[in-house]
Amino acid sequence: MKKTLLTLSAFAFSMALNAQIIFNVLAPQQFVGNYEMTHASDWALTPDLIDPANAVTGTLAYVNDGSANPTLGCLALSNAADIQGKIAVVNRGECQFGTKALNANIAGAIAVVIVNNVPGSPVGMASGDVGDQVTVPVVMISQEAGALLQSQIEAGNVEAFIGNKLGLFAHDLGFFAEDIYLPNGNSIPALVAQNGTEFNYTPAAWVHNYGQEATTSGRLDVTITHNSTVVYSHHVTGITLESGQNMYVSTPNFAPANFTPGLYEIEMAVTYDAQTAIQGYVTGLASTFDSGDGYTTQTNVATTTSGSGVGLTVDIVADNGLVLAMTINQKGSGYAVGDMIMIAGGTVDAVVEITEVADEEELYDGDNVYTINLVISDQNIFTRASVNADGSIIGGPGFRTSDGSAFSACVAYTHPQAGRMALEGMYFGATGAVDTEIAGELLGLTVWRMNASFTDINDPNYAVDVTLVANADFDIPDGSENGDIFFSTVKTGDGDFLILEDNTRYVFCVGTDNPDIFILYDGGGLDNRRQYEGINGNAQPDYYIYTTGLGRFTDFYGLPAIGVKFFDKNLVSTEENNLVEVTPFPNPTTEFLNIPLNNLNGAAQLNVFDATGRLVSTQNVNVENNVLTVDVQSFSTGIYTFTMAFENGKSSSFKVMVNK
Repeated sequence: MKKTLLTLSAFAFSMALNAQIIFNVLAPQQFVGNYEMTHASDWALTPDLIDPANAVTGTLAYVNDGSANPTLGCLALSNAADIQGKIAVVNRGECQFGTKALNANIAGAIAVVIVNNVPGSPVGMASGDVGDQVTVPVVMISQEAGALLQSQIEAGNVEAFIGNKLGLFAHDLGFFAEDIYLPNGNSIPALVAQNGTEFNYTPAAWVHNYGQEATTSGRLDVTITHNSTVVYSHHVTGITLESGQNMYVSTPNFAPANFTPGLYEIEMAVTYDAQTAIQGYVTGLASTFDSGDGYTTQTNVATTTSGSGVGLTVDIVADNGLVLAMTINQKGSGYAVGDMIMIAGGTVDAVVEITEVADEEELYDGDNVYTINLVISDQNIFTRASVNADGSIIGGPGFRTSDGSAFSACVAYTHPQAGRMALEGMYFGATGAVDTEIAGELLGLTVWRMNASFTDINDPNYAVDVTLVANADFDIPDGSENGDIFFSTVKTGDGDFLILEDNTRYVFCVGTDNPDIFILYDGGGLDNRRQYEGINGNAQPDYYIYTTGLGRFTDFYGLPAIGVKFFDKNLVSTEENNLVEVTPFPNPTTEFLNIPLNNLNGAAQLNVFDATGRLVSTQNVNVENNVLTVDVQSFSTGIYTFTMAFENGKSSSFKVMVNK
């Protein structure tokens, strides 16, 4: 007998923060650029890629293990001579990640690239039984990236860089997904976002200087657009960073007097400011010096100028008084080619001509612009996951417990005006392990009220004291595919709608006890660990794995693709005399459905769900003449459940067959 999954356990699988670690194709030219990746960060002997000294550059080459599927690399490689000194490419599948990597490592590979075998973002990689013996970097790229590069890899044309890009380019400002301060949710219920006092957002990010050169001309631009109209535009200039430094950069608060529901597209861009970068870096000629000038190897030698600029400092490499090389180690000010600077570091002053002026210019653009979709939802949906422009949740890869135990992925929600809303249900997604079908599997949906009052997880009052307040079982319907997003109503144990309370933290969870079922997490490419783990000074417990054995919620890398749908609590009807019996016609129907609603004129909310529980239509309607006509021409053949909630507290639910 199936039961709600209330016994939950720890999540032990994690993904590593990529930070400035990249997989960057250097050649051929048409494929140059950065590719999404994950890397083996916690295997015992793999190099720490945060250290730039462990970066690897090499030619990509496919492995061959002599089997019917030779690029899986599950057996000792038969083409070790082709792999020696190269970056081995292995396809995911059939055996553990660690086994593949070790076989390539033994064959002499300097790094291993595993190509995912399912669409979407690359996933984290457990070391398995032998991965703790691997001594070279191991990364995973997406199935799509592997397919794009395949023919070029086979031809031996692909050169790539794997590692920390710090110092790889002379001029390189940027930020990564985990550096961006995101809104407190990417879909916000319009019921609690009527103006900037109820919902607001301060755009900010950690800006990094990954380049070799210091800069005083960094710039962060933030633009927010609604319905093709710019509603917010601010920039911060003069960002000063030494090589390897980072800085938290904030722009003013975005808090409109009134919110209009819909998409607010947020774009953040970091680059060099053209107005302050034009001064340029300068280069001189070491041949200007004579051997008798008495110079020795020294750094930060002061200069004066006879041109349009100001003094600089230089580093000098000399041998027995002869200057072999000189490097001007700071940005110039007003120099042009042909200007002269005087260096007074020897027995004779030397005059050096400026031979080149190189403006600060971004040399790596793979981490300079990010776009965030923020939706003020007239459907009153809340999610922390990334959303499409229409507000639908973007699901990515899935996660599960490494020990195969039951678990639930959870997100929290609290709001000062949450008491305006009642819970309708939850959005969520699932995928199966290789060769695992998700149809027919049971997921447990639970809602918990956190009883303790606290600011964040560092608060002495923080405690996981929870009460189950709503739950539902969800059988994944036949025909469902890996990666599908579902919707299910969720009610209290008495079958009532849960009415939320102001300033109360609720936790919404999706659970499974099947070790081959993964709960989907965010597939949008952004990561809000900074948002929820301290970029603003608070460590909020806002997404979790629920662990009854440990008695707490456990953090993990990745954000569940869970959405919560609310509605106006004034539409809640729990009394029997508020239930309205409706007999729509024609039923079955092909084009239009008439819904007789005697004495029920006025505003109502109409929701339509398909046979799998997916919400396919929602609209606010106005009933006139006691009949509502609904156009169903866009619906596919099938059985649909219609629900209506009227402003006077009445409600109705009925099923309709659509034939085409």
